[in-house]
Amino acid sequence: MSILEKISEVLLAPRKKARTKYEMTDEVIYLDGHELHRIRALKDFDRADKNGKRSSVKQGDLGGFIEKESNLSQSNVAWIYDDACVYEDAEIENKAGVWDNAKVYGEAAICGKAKVMGSAQVYGKSKVYDEAIIMDESRVFDTVLIENKAKIMGNAQIYGDALVVESAQISDDARIYDKSFIDGNAKVYGNAQVYGEGAVTNNAQVCGNAKICDACVIKKSKVSGNVKILNAKIQNDIQFKGNICIDGKKEAGKKLIEEINNGITEILAYDHAQ
Repeated sequence: MSILEKISEVLLAPRKKARTKYEMTDEVIYLDGHELHRIRALKDFDRADKNGKRSSVKQGDLGGFIEKESNLSQSNVAWIYDDACVYEDAEIENKAGVWDNAKVYGEAAICGKAKVMGSAQVYGKSKVYDEAIIMDESRVFDTVLIENKAKIMGNAQIYGDALVVESAQISDDARIYDKSFIDGNAKVYGNAQVYGEGAVTNNAQVCGNAKICDACVIKKSKVSGNVKILNAKIQNDIQFKGNICIDGKKEAGKKLIEEINNGITEILAYDHAQ
């Protein structure tokens, strides 16, 4: 090594050290055919815990598991805790955190102040941004976007190019898929499903066994019961009782939707789709 190379190595060493916040240890696990290493912090840094309170990672603290260095940024305060696993081409960036037994893999990205915890899984090409939270046993996969302060919990599943943003909450056994859109303070829970480019917006709630599909829009409404609504826009609260199917493209369905939006609050079992 020449004198110039030695001088360069000495000068660059502190910079390299400053950029490195963790190392991959010899503690190894094997998951889905991948070799993952537990990480260890190489310096102290402050960040929020999973409850949003100020906390810190101390030099020597052990973290979760990664397959390769590209899974966790070296240049910010993103961190993987507990026995959480990040592998394949997934990335944890910015101030994001992954806790407990959560898994992030595929080409998924967790950025901003987003959190993944519990036994939740984020995979495929899904992106979780801002202050969004994925928790419990929930699953986010395919090409999904979760951002702002959206919260996915329970056994909920979000997939198929769906979008959940703002302060929307998806919980229980709800399913959001097939290019559907949930925003505002909307809540989807119970066994409800939103699919086929359906949208639940503003302060709307969809619960029970309700199915919202085929470009149906639920706005400022609470839809519950054993109901399937398609090709319609519902703006007022409505309680459905019995098994009901409403198709906004059919005359009976159009008439009923008009009644709902004019203030009717309860509908007994009646099949308007046939």
